[in-house]
Amino acid sequence: MRVPRELWVCTYRVRRDVTVLQVGGEVDVVGLADLRSALGSLLGAGNRLVVLDFGRIGFFSAGGVGVLEHTRLTLRDAGIPMRLARPSRAVLRPLTALGLVGRFDIHAGIGRAITAPARGA
Repeated sequence: MRVPRELWVCTYRVRRDVTVLQVGGEVDVVGLADLRSALGSLLGAGNRLVVLDFGRIGFFSAGGVGVLEHTRLTLRDAGIPMRLARPSRAVLRPLTALGLVGRFDIHAGIGRAITAPARGA
C-alpha cells in the first residue's frame, strides 16, 4: 500500500459518544501541530471512547510518539478510554523500541476496537 506523504486527518462519530480519528501520511515535524490539534479536539467532545485508526501512517516520528502518549494520559485522566486500531508498522516500530507498546489498547480493526470490552474487564 502506498501511503501519501502529507499528513491527513479525518474525524467521524460512530455513535454520539464514540469518535474515530483516522490519520494517514507522515507524522513528522511538519505535521505534528495538526496531529496535536486533532487529538486535542477529542477531549471535551462528549466522548466515552476514542479510537485512533493509525493504519495509513507511513512515518511516525519521536514527536508523534510524544503527542500520542500525552493524548493517552490526558484522555485517561479524563476517564475516556483510547484504543489504537490497526496501527501501521511505522507506528508500532517506535512504540515497541521505546517499550511503550504495552501502554496502548491495540486492536486489529476499527470495529473490534469499538466493540471490545474494557481492558482489565
